[in-house]
Amino acid sequence: MKKKWIAAVVGLVVVLGASIGIYKYNAYAAKEKNYVVEYGDKLSTDPADYIAGNETALENTKLDLSRVDTSKVGTYQAYATYKDKTVQFKVKVQDSKNPEITLNDVAANIIVNRDAKASDLVKSVTDKSGIKSIQFSRCDIKKEDVNDLSKYTLSFPKAGENKIEVVAEDNNGNQSMKEVTVKVTEDYLKHVKGFRNFKVIKGNKADWMKGIKKDKLIKSIQADDSKVKLKKVGKYKLVYKITGSNDTVVTKTVKVTVKNKPVTTVARSNSYSNSTGTTGRSYRSGSTSSSYGKRSSTGSTRRSSRKSNSGRKSSKGTYDDLKPGQSWNIKYRERNVDIGNGSTADSLSLIHI
Repeated sequence: MKKKWIAAVVGLVVVLGASIGIYKYNAYAAKEKNYVVEYGDKLSTDPADYIAGNETALENTKLDLSRVDTSKVGTYQAYATYKDKTVQFKVKVQDSKNPEITLNDVAANIIVNRDAKASDLVKSVTDKSGIKSIQFSRCDIKKEDVNDLSKYTLSFPKAGENKIEVVAEDNNGNQSMKEVTVKVTEDYLKHVKGFRNFKVIKGNKADWMKGIKKDKLIKSIQADDSKVKLKKVGKYKLVYKITGSNDTVVTKTVKVTVKNKPVTTVARSNSYSNSTGTTGRSYRSGSTSSSYGKRSSTGSTRRSSRKSNSGRKSSKGTYDDLKPGQSWNIKYRERNVDIGNGSTADSLSLIHI
């Protein structure tokens, strides 16, 4: 009798086990009510990620994820179908990642109250959802452009070393913050006067420091003319290096134009007197004066619009050709040409009539 009971219990266990096994084998259900995917990530198309079922069922499952948009945060309905079984589940798209701020490797050196670029401080700010805003502490924001940091303009009102907080927010409200050290220096160019562009005759020397004055905040000024070729006609850049009281170096660039020696170079005088005693503006070369107009054979000088094609043969004059009793037309004039020895003059090219 006892053996019969044992056999009955064993049989019942076998049946139950088999039933449970069959049930599990035929089970077909969603693993989770909400399947979570990160914003911007690729959505899985493997049924095993969503459905609990046997191998045959999973291999023949058709997923419907057409309503899911991973480019927008939200919860979406999805479906899995195998034969006559359809399972509903939800896909939740979430953005849990903060923007990534990458700072420049070298500490920025910025001039007080001058426009600076955000790209001088920050190399990049990125996020899959896009950047909504970027804020900088302890400075004035003059122009915002979160898509191009080289166009994002800042200004720092006080000189000194400052720790600036950079806060970025993405389009889904996530924020990141990093701290960057900014060295804001005095605007030393405001403490130097006399910078100008130069015009130099080819082969002559120029005094680059003539007329330049500095105040007590400037330690030194050096003119770097390594790129200027005084023996070759052309346009060049002369760079001044200004060292301030805190050893910060700023630069100022001016233009240098090297020109050929003109046909006639004469120093400008304030007035002339002709035979009639009339006084006016003229150019003096040795003992000979040439006016803005013409010098007639009688020695009197007057303005004239008469061209060189007046019937007489024309030729180019030279410095030694200027003689009393001749008539000349001014063809070309340029003011303040550097003629060496720290002097400047007006340059004329004259046509002998």
